Amino acid sequence: MENSNKKYQKPDSISKVEEPATAYNLESKTVEDFELHPVLVKLIEIGKAQSEQGLGKPHAQVMKEMKKRYNLS
Repeated sequence: MENSNKKYQKPDSISKVEEPATAYNLESKTVEDFELHPVLVKLIEIGKAQSEQGLGKPHAQVMKEMKKRYNLS
């Protein structure tokens, strides 16, 4: 049996976080441009509405927190 007290070891392949909008040029895309499951579309719409109401955190802040939390560069 494995020791459940071991710390998580991140794979080397995820040591650097890429910005998806830059890598895939998603800035001009909308939800309708993709074939997504209806439940996923609804969740995206809810998230977008929450963002427009000022709820949530800016992407840059979330990325900063994740990099710090998971020791990413």
